[in-house]
Amino acid sequence: MRQIATYLVFILCLQACGVHYLAPEPPPPRVQPPLSLSVRQPPAGETLVTLDVVGEPARVDRIVGRQHIQQVYAGRRSSTQTLLPALETVPLCQSPCVVALPPGDHELLFSALDPGSSATSSAFIRVGTEPLLVRHAMGFREEHPGRMVAAILLGSLGFSASLTGGILAGVAHELPQTNAGMATTGWTVGGVGLLAVAAAIWLGANSGTVVQPGSTATYPALGL
Repeated sequence: MRQIATYLVFILCLQACGVHYLAPEPPPPRVQPPLSLSVRQPPAGETLVTLDVVGEPARVDRIVGRQHIQQVYAGRRSSTQTLLPALETVPLCQSPCVVALPPGDHELLFSALDPGSSATSSAFIRVGTEPLLVRHAMGFREEHPGRMVAAILLGSLGFSASLTGGILAGVAHELPQTNAGMATTGWTVGGVGLLAVAAAIWLGANSGTVVQPGSTATYPALGL
């Protein structure tokens, strides 16, 4: 019984560890965003870049490096160390906006302003000497750890119920007819357990990480 339950939990964990990638949104069309602030001349050697996010304002940062932060988990008798990836960023603006960047390749990070939103994505752009319009459709990353925990608990309870129901139904056949109701109880408990196992498998299959990459389009800027 323990081995079968372990296999069930292992299968659910495999489902949750999977990452499902969605196709990115189509590249945004060339639409010049309305900008109320006056555009100044860029510093010498830099180019004006208009940044616009489709559908909502967003925070825009420039990624300047990557590093790993060491995190220590201390226990009573031992401790473990984990390296977590982290980005080094420089804040640029809140879209839609106009910034000045030096010519070359840049990686930008777009993040939704709503704290409850999972919309975030990055994009590479190449800046030349002419003003540039960058339009970005944000992607997202969704994780469902709660579903995974519920799937494991529901699967364990469902497996136990189905096994118990099967035992009751089997024992009822060896008893006198006066205990025929035990078979009905056994089949009922077993059926409920199987339904719980099926629900746990569905939850496990839908508890994985869902990722949709962002989509970026660049155009020559108008009116700058």
